[in-house]
Amino acid sequence: MISKLFKKENRVIKIKSPVSGRLISIEDVGDKTFASKALGEGVAIIPSKGSVRAPFSGKVLMVANTKHAIGLESEDGIQVIIHIGIDTVKREGEGFNVELKEGVEHVDEGDLLVTFDNETMVKEGVDTTVLLIVTETNGHTLSKILSQGMVEEGESDVSEFIRKKV
Repeated sequence: MISKLFKKENRVIKIKSPVSGRLISIEDVGDKTFASKALGEGVAIIPSKGSVRAPFSGKVLMVANTKHAIGLESEDGIQVIIHIGIDTVKREGEGFNVELKEGVEHVDEGDLLVTFDNETMVKEGVDTTVLLIVTETNGHTLSKILSQGMVEEGESDVSEFIRKKV
């Protein structure tokens, strides 16, 4: 009984899908930098619609001038980049709308971050695969990452991290 009182349990942190669509393996993404995991481990999702939501509660670290990428940090210190599309930086913001209010620093899980014209981009031949790349774990250990199946924005868990209690 006393040992249970002082036993420290690991904490599981779940990251939700930022978009709805079909998961593919990050190694199959049409960009060598992402596919090689040079920027970090992550998930790739072929979006079924053009909205991106916060995968967790935390703070906004960066919004690209071209509106195609956002950097976030969870309340547990996990940092991610959400990158919309391959080579979409060349669009210079065309077809993207950042839904964050000016100067916002905190977002709640599920908050709308960006909308983009997925349908038009796909018709134009643009690869709109959305990547969620973990760039900093801050002591957390990756315990699960999905690479296939259908996901719903803000609902489906796409990865889990464990923070060991000491």
